[in-house]
Amino acid sequence: MTTAADRRFVRQRAGRRCEYRRMHEDDEPFFAFHLEHVIARQHGGTDELDNLAWSCHGCNESKGPNLASVDEVSGRATQRLKVGS
Repeated sequence: MTTAADRRFVRQRAGRRCEYRRMHEDDEPFFAFHLEHVIARQHGGTDELDNLAWSCHGCNESKGPNLASVDEVSGRATQRLKVGS
């Protein structure tokens, strides 16, 4: 289970930016950012800090528990990785 300390650490590590799109929190005033699992627990992901990402609402909602998504540019399936992975 993640803690408030985990949330603060990941938010600070990310510089208050989505770790997928790099959008800053201040650029999205209407939706809260989320602490989310890069690899969902249901797929064997852990609560370790390197498996947690600071995510904007759009990325978190589009990813869900999936390990892959559709690349917006190429239209091809791709693994979802946070920036810096």
